[in-house]
Amino acid sequence: GDHRDLHSFPTRRSSDLHWLFAQRPAEGGAAAAVLRDTLQEAGVLYRVDVEPLAAVAMAALVDSLGLPGIDGKAIAPELVRRTGGNPLFALETLKLGLGPGGRGGIPANVSVLIERRLRLLSPAALELARLAAVAGVDFDVQVAEAVLGVGALGLADRWAELEAAQVLRDDAFAHDLVHEATLRSLPAPVAKRIHADLAAHLEG
Repeated sequence: GDHRDLHSFPTRRSSDLHWLFAQRPAEGGAAAAVLRDTLQEAGVLYRVDVEPLAAVAMAALVDSLGLPGIDGKAIAPELVRRTGGNPLFALETLKLGLGPGGRGGIPANVSVLIERRLRLLSPAALELARLAAVAGVDFDVQVAEAVLGVGALGLADRWAELEAAQVLRDDAFAHDLVHEATLRSLPAPVAKRIHADLAAHLEG
């Protein structure tokens, strides 16, 4: 084969190299956190938070696909509500079918990503997420305090963890897919008992 003298290639200084790291919130592990913190302390890491797509941007994404019979402006609000504006989740939901003519449910690969996100939560945060999943629109701080027997200060860390992991946004789920996945992670008898506890609290 063609023999090449490796020494003839120009060398590059480390300062000439530029790296791009992408990471989902609350993922990456301890090693990634150490690397990120070290680079930030050295002043060589510039953080860019990628925001979810709003309805206008989602409509543009859908229209760019050129799907027959699919109007981006018409479908965008429901797609944002269902996926939280996550482009990957939106594309996979479109593949599965959105609306009366589609199969519904959670796309398989999206389900894997959400379940992994739930597994990374602390037990206390997962407990709060599961309560929120069962409570639905009735979920708020007062409900969490009453059912879990924990004061508002005791909820602060777990609530913040759920927001960092993009499971909760304020006092509701970030989107329908993560709500459905969290609810599905609960055994039926446990969900039934939580329903009963919620009903007793709300009646009181």
